[in-house]
Amino acid sequence: VGLPLHSGLVPPRPQQIGKHTFLLHDLLTAQECDAIISAAERTAPLSPERISFGYWANAYDSVSCAMKPCVSSRDVMRFEDHAFATALAARLQAVLPALVAKNGTRHMGRVGRLVGLNSAMRVARYSAGDQLPTHTDHVTYAGPTCCSAWTLTIYLNTVDSAHGGSTDFEHAAGVNMDVRTVQPRAGTGVLLAHDVLHSGSVLLHGYKYILRTEPLYWSGAPVSGGLIPREYELHWPGPPPSASGSGCALEHVHASERECPSCS
Repeated sequence: VGLPLHSGLVPPRPQQIGKHTFLLHDLLTAQECDAIISAAERTAPLSPERISFGYWANAYDSVSCAMKPCVSSRDVMRFEDHAFATALAARLQAVLPALVAKNGTRHMGRVGRLVGLNSAMRVARYSAGDQLPTHTDHVTYAGPTCCSAWTLTIYLNTVDSAHGGSTDFEHAAGVNMDVRTVQPRAGTGVLLAHDVLHSGSVLLHGYKYILRTEPLYWSGAPVSGGLIPREYELHWPGPPPSASGSGCALEHVHASERECPSCS
């Protein structure tokens, strides 16, 4: 796709808003966001996608304390962009290690080493009436010993609070949030661990565009059950993959998304 990303910009300004949840202010410029939206729309039409998050990622109703089906509708374009992933990782390198490395603790000697961002990018467009029920994110795998522990979502346009479309966070499973609602602002990133409950409120007017990718980790051991911050000590930078191959590359990685029962 060839998404644009200028070099030489200062690192984003991180703000912790809850356990394992951060805002990355000014991660992209407004001009970069506009160019990404234009490139995504021009390269390939965004396809309608209706998502059922499945048994392991059902929505949690905090009022009734019951599980309910988690379904979302939106338009999505999926694409590979190695150069963009590498450039974005370089921009994040000054802040990302400090944010993610301190949130994990050793658990049975498990250590995950950050190797880069997933180059399989997704641009999603939400239209009026679309929403995202409360859920936790899926694990993304790049190989038997390489997967994600965090989600990085970047807002590509600003949405007025009167128009809805906010990202909302739940108090659950020991996760306390200092900020419960985040309104989309072009260029702001949201970095959160996969076990953080969150939702997207109904968009009342216009469009909301986001770009999603994931920081990926190499563990040196199979991670079929997922790799989540509370069970691993996470480090930057990671070592090169072994000669036998881990499915990760330091410059960029490609992964496919699938549900992980132990991470929802």
